[in-house]
Amino acid sequence: MSATDGTVQIDVVIVNYNAGDALVRCVSSVLSQQTPVRITVTDNASTDDSMKQLQSAFAGSGQV
Repeated sequence: MSATDGTVQIDVVIVNYNAGDALVRCVSSVLSQQTPVRITVTDNASTDDSMKQLQSAFAGSGQV
């Protein structure tokens, strides 16, 4: 996972099901770390608007 310039980027995969509030807190926590990250969220057909909450909180971040 090392780039050619010696920096490290971490890929984080988060699986979600009806945990929108916790999902937003989780993503916020990951993004607050010093290491560059790319986050992939997989949603298992949540019915609580988890993805809308996520999109609203992190629209345009480019990391989620």
